[in-house]
Amino acid sequence: MPKAAGTKIVAQLRTEIEARLDDAQALADKAAATLKETASGRYRESIGGELTRLQALKKVNPSVRQDELDALAKRLEAGVGAIDTASAQLQGIRLVLTR
Repeated sequence: MPKAAGTKIVAQLRTEIEARLDDAQALADKAAATLKETASGRYRESIGGELTRLQALKKVNPSVRQDELDALAKRLEAGVGAIDTASAQLQGIRLVLTR
């Protein structure tokens, strides 16, 4: 198919294409929300568990420094914040036109 013909077809279908892209974005956002929830929970479980363990250890072992606990708490907060701000983004689109 000549490029000019393809361009004309895409121009005619632009509204339909944009509607399908909006639908796809809505589906991606829904899937991303579920993934973010799961990732946030796993991250909290992993890093939070380590933080809890170190806090308990500090009670019996004075060699555990407060700055270690603070750094881990900061890491937990930053990681959860990064997960919460993640989003699905369209990277590209490919239209296949056939005769």
